[in-house]
Amino acid sequence: MLIEGTKFDFRMYLLLNYDKKLYFYPHFIIRRSRYPYTLKTLDPRIHLTNNHLQVQSNKPIGDIKSILKKEELTETDEKFFELYEKEYGNLKELKDTLYEQAIDITKLIFYTYKNQNFSYKNNNYKKDFDIGKGFQVFGIDLMFDDKLNLYLIEMNASPGLNDPCNKNINILNTELMENVFKLTIDPIINYDNKKENKFIEIIY
Repeated sequence: MLIEGTKFDFRMYLLLNYDKKLYFYPHFIIRRSRYPYTLKTLDPRIHLTNNHLQVQSNKPIGDIKSILKKEELTETDEKFFELYEKEYGNLKELKDTLYEQAIDITKLIFYTYKNQNFSYKNNNYKKDFDIGKGFQVFGIDLMFDDKLNLYLIEMNASPGLNDPCNKNINILNTELMENVFKLTIDPIINYDNKKENKFIEIIY
């Protein structure tokens, strides 16, 4: 699936708490290629949506010119829904299948870990999940095909939460961490946080 002719992926967030409860955050960002999609070249700036790669250069790739500004390379979920509805319509179907599939993928990842004995020699994956008395925020990267099938790209144990180009992303991620602290820190210090908790608990 393309948005305004460019590839994109979703960066969603999960919280694994010290009580091993797993939570899904309903707000997310999208990361975009700044060049229109084409198979005429395999240049990674067209095919990879990694933000670090995309901000490095806006120079033409042959005769293919950048069509996005630096501040448009990442967008909030609200902006994504606006762009999607304008281009494809049927926003309700998109939201229903996006969240359902994302949660199913998340369940599968953590259920597999919980029920398997990993035998890697240097098992960094196990270390990421064994959080002891702490908590862990994960970034999970996903991508749609043109039939709204959602695929896992990767999951990050230390996702970057700062965006120097789009202040709306920083606002979203600040709200994310406020919700994280509401579930993790506030109960320990007996702080009565009146704000609504936006995380959705996932049973895995």
